[in-house]
Amino acid sequence: MRSYTAEAKLKVIKRAEGYGTRDAALKYGVNERTIRKWKVQKQKLSSCERTRRSFRGCKPKWTEVEVLLKEWVVSKRSAHRRVSTMMIRKEGLRIADQLGLEDFTGGSHWCHSFMRRNGFSMRARTSVGQPLPDNYQGKIKEFRHFVMEETQSIPLSNVGNVDEVPVPFDVISNRTVDIRATGEKLKPIIIFKRKTMPKVHFPDGVIVKVNDKGWMNETLMKDWIDECWNERQSYDPNPVNSMIILDSARCHLTDNVREEMKQCSKVAVIPGGLTKFLQPLDISVNKPFKENLRNCWEEWMSATENAEYTRGGKRKRPGYEVVAEWVKTSFEAVSTDTIIHGFDKALLENPDLDALNTSF
Repeated sequence: MRSYTAEAKLKVIKRAEGYGTRDAALKYGVNERTIRKWKVQKQKLSSCERTRRSFRGCKPKWTEVEVLLKEWVVSKRSAHRRVSTMMIRKEGLRIADQLGLEDFTGGSHWCHSFMRRNGFSMRARTSVGQPLPDNYQGKIKEFRHFVMEETQSIPLSNVGNVDEVPVPFDVISNRTVDIRATGEKLKPIIIFKRKTMPKVHFPDGVIVKVNDKGWMNETLMKDWIDECWNERQSYDPNPVNSMIILDSARCHLTDNVREEMKQCSKVAVIPGGLTKFLQPLDISVNKPFKENLRNCWEEWMSATENAEYTRGGKRKRPGYEVVAEWVKTSFEAVSTDTIIHGFDKALLENPDLDALNTSF
């Protein structure tokens, strides 16, 4: 059975209004009864998307919940606050509880139906892809060959990867995370954008640093070597028995840092533009880590009972110790299998050249 878009239906209606229903039926091969039905729906057809083909779907069961929830979503977006499906479901449950609706479960299917009924959609920020260097296939193979050759006699527990991950929170500026090929994790370093160390108690399992730019620099890179890499359980003072894999960030390549690294490990610098193929953290760890961190932040934002506000009515940011706990739990939640998968994909797999050519 043939279906018609709203745009096509309106075209048929226009013909029927000008030349009659029978003429339109003959011209477009549509039943006259169907055209009369479309005439009744003309207003709805004019206001919906041009590609819509039907108005099927049951009415919402919990109308009052959805009315209040829609107002909540609109108010959040008007204030330029992020709204996720998880937040919508939690707020729906809270409203239903206030209304005494015990049969409301706020499932994912209901959430997406609610969004469709109210014209909401999920969107993500777009970014410009990193350009691939010339002869990138050859550079990928050379790097993998170099790492495999240099690590033949090195235990996997002494092969590590370090990377910096910025977070767009009001309070976090940067975090440095470190993993090893066996799936083990070193303590993450949190770098706060400030000049003095916060006078709060931070949780065990993280290292906290500060600087006025909130970013990794030569001094902090040396701190990472001393306080993280050289403190690992499988530490071997002989530099030929370990390897650090890192990208070509400026703070990684200064003469002082390179000299410091060479005193404790071999170093493999990923060619510029190829971290998405050769950086284990980029491949499998950073995304789930940031998702875990985002979930912590959303839960904190949703818990308004004990929230504190400024005189201007804006919510105060989370404490430094709270953020440090988020980083700790989010990093711990990344599984060992996920880390091992990142190393395997970065260093063992052959790239799909067709996929690489169509990635951008």
